[in-house]
Amino acid sequence: MPDNGEKYWRRVVGVKDGKIDVYSVCHTFTLNAARSHAVKKILMAGKRGVKNEIQDIEESITALEREVEILKGELNGRKKDEKPKEQLS
Repeated sequence: MPDNGEKYWRRVVGVKDGKIDVYSVCHTFTLNAARSHAVKKILMAGKRGVKNEIQDIEESITALEREVEILKGELNGRKKDEKPKEQLS
């Protein structure tokens, strides 16, 4: 199949009056909790009135770093929440 950009398109549910909520976007792309949290923080950085833009972006980075740790653990044969042996006390 030729790449005509269609791999980036999804049918989205939850569009109302031309607007969509962040959680519907995450659901459409079947993101897990860590990735959804990061996407929400990036899309709404500084716009919710609770935290400033930098804080939200830093929290998105933290969520993605944790996702990477989890994925690396799975690749190394560990369970998702199991610490690497060098971190066990």
